[in-house]
Amino acid sequence: MLRIAGSIALRLAVCGLIAWAAWRKLGETGLAVSAPVFGIALARPLIELAGALRDAMKRSHFRDVEGRHYAFRGRRMQVIEDADRRRWVRLADVRAVVGFTASDGALAISYPDGVRRPSLTSVRRRCSRTC
Repeated sequence: MLRIAGSIALRLAVCGLIAWAAWRKLGETGLAVSAPVFGIALARPLIELAGALRDAMKRSHFRDVEGRHYAFRGRRMQVIEDADRRRWVRLADVRAVVGFTASDGALAISYPDGVRRPSLTSVRRRCSRTC
């Protein structure tokens, strides 16, 4: 974003110099003649600045859920990462997608390596950061 701001500042300085020279040479009509130069020189950097600001606001807004949010068929599912950097989906979210037949026991039988309960220390550690 600093590169874009520097580009805008440089272009403004050049346009200002052109407008000043046109004003000194042609008077008030020189300012009117030099006005399109501002539009031509500043259009692209201002659009790039708007896009960069949008991206920065988006990153700032979604920083808390970045990498931990997933949606399946319009239902929000929270993804939790453990100490080994493996990602887990909450059973409550899986039950909401699969339906009422997906009890904890049924999911544990269906996916023996894929269902685990978080340890109390990891829950405390996670809550100390987010709660």
